[in-house]
Amino acid sequence: MNRLEEAVKAYDEAIELIELFPQENTGSFIAWSAWRSKADVLMQLGRYDESIEAYDRAIVQIPANDTDLQAVVYSTKGISLNNLGRYEEALEAYDKALEISDEGSHAYLPTLQNKGMLLLEMGSYEEAIETFDEVIEMDPGFAGWYGKGKALKALGRYNESIVAFDKSLEQYPDNPLVWVDKGEVLQALGSHEEALRAYDEAIETARSSPFFIDEGTSAKAWHNKALSLKALGRDSEADAAFARARELGYVG
Repeated sequence: MNRLEEAVKAYDEAIELIELFPQENTGSFIAWSAWRSKADVLMQLGRYDESIEAYDRAIVQIPANDTDLQAVVYSTKGISLNNLGRYEEALEAYDKALEISDEGSHAYLPTLQNKGMLLLEMGSYEEAIETFDEVIEMDPGFAGWYGKGKALKALGRYNESIVAFDKSLEQYPDNPLVWVDKGEVLQALGSHEEALRAYDEAIETARSSPFFIDEGTSAKAWHNKALSLKALGRDSEADAAFARARELGYVG
């Protein structure tokens, strides 16, 4: 049993004790915090269905006047629903969180960003852009520019997407994900030399990025770099880049 599983067991034991004295503990800090903490750990374990049930149990224990805390739990529940592909329900959870919290709460902006990324995943690109514009208006230094760039890219509005990605890179120049997306747009525009520079930045920043980046990002950057090299007639370099992508586990 790993530490996360041990934590679930400990929360279960705490909840069992809490429920022995329902009159004293219903709506108490210890009751909702135990359910919420259990839900958070279950989500980390990828046990999303169970985490959703636990978040629901936490919500009913939170005092009715503590809407900010309720919003945090609804927002996190949305992430679990999203991970299960239950997009409409996730959208409802995010909207509920936004409805009951104010813009100054610490849950509001991350929830708005998550809603934008969900709309992007659902293919609702225009709605996603509107949502990311709200994020940008509230905090230009947040991740709204990256999300907006991805939505514009999906709509084929490439020049606008490059502007958005560049805005994102002003804030996060060491995020290889943005460099990869920018490279793909430049490729689509036939600007292969510029695309190569973007992929080289992605490969370099992926080595030491503070962002959570898996090897798939580097593999994709190498593969896409190979495509641009091929388009430029630099076949031997392209072959070497394709080989490096395969070494990193690229699956096209």
